[in-house]
Amino acid sequence: MKAIASKRRRFGYRRIGVLLERKGMIMNHKKLYRIYTEEELGVRRRRGRKRARGSRTPMPVALRPGERWSLDFVSDTFGASTARQCMFTCMRGAQIPHAGSE
Repeated sequence: MKAIASKRRRFGYRRIGVLLERKGMIMNHKKLYRIYTEEELGVRRRRGRKRARGSRTPMPVALRPGERWSLDFVSDTFGASTARQCMFTCMRGAQIPHAGSE
């Protein structure tokens, strides 16, 4: 059982029991579980996703044109194999008055 558990770390006691049955070692599920826990062969729990700590500071307001720019990458597939990829650049910030807005 230890050899199988070391080879297949993500296998629990039930799957190890099936593999042992295939090799000819038939065992009661309660006995199998008892030996599995006594040998400390339990499947290790996966750690959760790390999250950012603290609070984010708001982005400063642009005071003049050209002070802040934004990039956006877009990818799309049309039909079987036609793929399009675009990168958009946009100037963000102070409002520029239009010529006819007076």
